[in-house]
Amino acid sequence: MKTLLFISFSIISTMLISFSALANTTPKPTGSYLDANVGYGKVNQTINNAPKNDNSGFAWNVNAGYKFTPNWAVEMGYTRYADLDFGNVPGYGPTKSIQPYTVHFAAKGIYPAGDKISLFGKLGLAYVASYLPNNIPAPNGDFTLSTFAGIGASYAITNNLEFKVEASGIGKTARSPSIYLGTVGLGYTFGKPSSPHIFPKKVKTKESGIYTDGNIGYGGINKTINNAPKKDTYGFAWNINSGYKFNRYFATELGYARYANQNFGNVPGYGDTRGSETYSIHLAAKGILPVIESFSLFGKFGLAYAHQHQSGSNDRRDSHYFALNHNLPFYGAIGAAYSVTNNVDVILSAEGTASDKRTPQMYSGTIGLGYIF
Repeated sequence: MKTLLFISFSIISTMLISFSALANTTPKPTGSYLDANVGYGKVNQTINNAPKNDNSGFAWNVNAGYKFTPNWAVEMGYTRYADLDFGNVPGYGPTKSIQPYTVHFAAKGIYPAGDKISLFGKLGLAYVASYLPNNIPAPNGDFTLSTFAGIGASYAITNNLEFKVEASGIGKTARSPSIYLGTVGLGYTFGKPSSPHIFPKKVKTKESGIYTDGNIGYGGINKTINNAPKKDTYGFAWNINSGYKFNRYFATELGYARYANQNFGNVPGYGDTRGSETYSIHLAAKGILPVIESFSLFGKFGLAYAHQHQSGSNDRRDSHYFALNHNLPFYGAIGAAYSVTNNVDVILSAEGTASDKRTPQMYSGTIGLGYIF
């Protein structure tokens, strides 16, 4: 839950950074950039009955990206964390995780708060590698994809050189732990100063037509099993939506959302219990509030069909939830869209389905692109 709150806060920060820009600031350089940072990181991995959990320490990273405007950039980064040491674990012996690292790819929103100071937010995906011996009963992050988010501030030493402070995090999945990082460092932008106008021209989105969008992010289901030794129910999520926009204020939509697999561990009486093929299909009405020509807020409300396949080594249970009347889960969402062109939008959204007697609550936070025909 803490990770979801962190991701949601980062999404909101990125929205404010990207769409509340000042109109008149000193021109900032655009183009390729590179930064290097050092600090303190924690790989939030633990092992039951381990005599110690040395899972934090010195960390460093390097990031490279391209700044399209003073407010928008894309970035790829590599972060190396301290080795993890769990001591002499009963039944497994000396246990260490060697060379834990992450590689992230993210969109970056930048808010020039003055001539020298800028605030920024990042949101994207990360590849996590935190190797443990295969027989260790703990998440093993070999080849795992999760959600990445970060917030920070920079101070311009020169027109191209800046000092940076940043806090970032990676969400927990069934195969990898949550990770937190705080750093300071230096960054250099190789481009020339751009126009001082943050948004040199206004873009007006199309007011009606068929649309579709695709989104990725972090989500989970609020499900528990009595006496389950663990509850890994959150991780990478994605969704696709299609609909018809009748005017600039109203649309209808059909969407499909897919969530990460769940792992409840060795449940007494049921054995190794997991949830898979977790998804929802919603039909909703969509209300749109244009704030300016290129930026709008929206809300959705409707009904959903929710599905989860759950299995254990000692039994097998299929849960198909399609409830009419009081059993059908309600669906809702809120979000914001920024028009890059007349047809293309960048979308930030938080959505979820309500819980009832047969259906666990499902929710996610995502970022994506939409196209209106």
